[in-house]
Amino acid sequence: RKTVSDNVIQNALVLREGSAFERGRFVGQLEKEMAWQAYDAARKTRDALLDARRRLRMMEDKVEDWGELTEEQLRTKLTERRVVMMALRDGEEEE
Repeated sequence: RKTVSDNVIQNALVLREGSAFERGRFVGQLEKEMAWQAYDAARKTRDALLDARRRLRMMEDKVEDWGELTEEQLRTKLTERRVVMMALRDGEEEE
């Protein structure tokens, strides 16, 4: 009887320690995965910010000087960008 009781107690302790160990290992893995995901999100955000800054700098370098355009070229540019609309006068035909 004493041997059976000792075996039951010993098996219960092994199971309890084993499951606690498993829970601790699982929590550790979860924490590590969350840390990697946070690191990856920060890296992607940082890369996107650097890329946006690079594109903005490139756009600033490519600004066109519209001051040198003729009146017709300026009208065409403004019409293409839909800043102004050309209306037909009475009697004019569309080109």
